[in-house]
Amino acid sequence: MFKVLLLEDCKADADLTVIWLRKEAQVTVVPSRDAFLEAISQKNFELIISDYAIPSWSALEAIAEARKRVPHIPFMILSGTLTDEMIPALESANVDDVLLKDRPNRLPWAVRRAIRDRQTRVQLLQTQRIQVVGELTAGLVHDLRNMLTPVTGVLHLLEQWVPQDKKQLVLGAQRSALRITEMTDRMLLFVSGKNGYKGDVSLKLIILEFLQFLPAMLGSGLPVESQINTSAVLPLDPTLIRQVVLNFAINAADAGASRIWVVAQDVTLDNYTPRTEAKSYSGRFCVIGVRDNGSGIPPEVMAKMFQPFYTTKPPDKGTGLGLSTVRNIVGDYGGFVDVYSMPNEGSSFSAYFRLPDTAQLTGTDLGGESVP
Repeated sequence: MFKVLLLEDCKADADLTVIWLRKEAQVTVVPSRDAFLEAISQKNFELIISDYAIPSWSALEAIAEARKRVPHIPFMILSGTLTDEMIPALESANVDDVLLKDRPNRLPWAVRRAIRDRQTRVQLLQTQRIQVVGELTAGLVHDLRNMLTPVTGVLHLLEQWVPQDKKQLVLGAQRSALRITEMTDRMLLFVSGKNGYKGDVSLKLIILEFLQFLPAMLGSGLPVESQINTSAVLPLDPTLIRQVVLNFAINAADAGASRIWVVAQDVTLDNYTPRTEAKSYSGRFCVIGVRDNGSGIPPEVMAKMFQPFYTTKPPDKGTGLGLSTVRNIVGDYGGFVDVYSMPNEGSSFSAYFRLPDTAQLTGTDLGGESVP
């Protein structure tokens, strides 16, 4: 149900509005300026409705306060009268809709429309932000690629000059530089919406290799256990697999986990419906998952966590793009992401990559079991 804030000093009118919206919204009624300002400071409403005439105040002043504090929330006027003198001021205040109290049957429809229009605007803004981030990322990665070129050149020269007992240090630096170069190439392909990787890779080898570096990347001394049973060999970009595992692991660390488990196995699904969507899936998949013993995910966060830019972290700790990026990566390969979580019992994030008919599988079929 929608959460609506109603500014109305007449109890009879407020009660009638609540009745008309009982199937659409959870309505919080405030009768005065102070109560209204306190309510909008909580910023947990999806729509504001106000009477035009408020004792010792006015709807126009309420609109001005709302636009300053919660500019993204739609604002509707519900008035007993509408005169020609009121219209210019309401237009200037950019009110989303004006309704008359003697026509309350229009109220539920108007509320649904206002919420839908707001959601459309939010989605459009998110799309525009993603496009801007993609353009900035492409430019940044291109510059980074150019800066890496002289570094790799100098490392090759050093390989010829350094003493034999120091050569392993240079070779290690060369491998790191090569890995960064490969990652920048993959990022350029990713932000352009193209997957240019053509080679077949062993998912088991990719994950096992990455697990050697994962604890250091988390930077928290978090113990990482693993059970990697997949035998799949797929034409899949190794960098994207590392990104999936890393994002899941970072979420586990941020949830206060004291231990995480990374698992991978080949499964067969029969009309399996993940918790994250209504669609069912059948067929063979490689499922890569990260399980933790952290605090779990509240239901209100679970409902939004795959939205681009949604994050519960401070601005300097997260962008809100991690899980939405993972979902896009897995979806590009015909798969899906599933999540299981219980308060104070930890969470499990699983990425299911569809195995095509030509996939090479030599392991045991695990009978459609999902990652615990």
